[in-house]
Amino acid sequence: MQRITLTLKSPIEASPGKSLERTERYEYEAAKFGLSVYPLQPTKDPEVWVRSNMSYGNVESIVAFAAYRQKENDTAAAQASKHIVEERARNVRKAEAHWVVEAIREAFKLDQFHWEYRVWSEVGEEVGGRLAVFCSQELAAATTKQRDLALRKLLRPLLTDAKQEAREEYPDDYKDEDDKDDFYETYIDEIARSIIANID
Repeated sequence: MQRITLTLKSPIEASPGKSLERTERYEYEAAKFGLSVYPLQPTKDPEVWVRSNMSYGNVESIVAFAAYRQKENDTAAAQASKHIVEERARNVRKAEAHWVVEAIREAFKLDQFHWEYRVWSEVGEEVGGRLAVFCSQELAAATTKQRDLALRKLLRPLLTDAKQEAREEYPDDYKDEDDKDDFYETYIDEIARSIIANID
């Protein structure tokens, strides 16, 4: 039985020019076909590592196994990197649309406990600055009262159509729900996507 330590470098940088790294330890031994490789897990004692419950069988060679683990690490890192980029972009869009979303909430007199409050949050996170452009004429109204009236006139048809689509898509759920607001809250994501599709 022999042990190896693999240092896997990630495409994601910990800081500019410095790659993230992580270490994996394994035991391996000759088997009927190739090698059997057993991942090791740390214990409270940093000098003691124990086998996990899984293993890799029919491994051609340790070099090939190391290349395989690096490839797996790269794939996982790429997914993580994509998630980070998407989250940053979502935060930018959210910041761009924040003041518009707040104006819409005020126009519809929504508090944070109402399901429509969350709908407009999702719309803002996805649409970003386009929401301000879409509502630009209404937001430019001379008074707050006129602004609120104009926003309701512009956006209520989008919300009404989105709710209708949800009812048609899930008629049994709508029929079975005593409190219809609970139905709409369940399908907030679908309602938001419908509204987003009509914002140009």
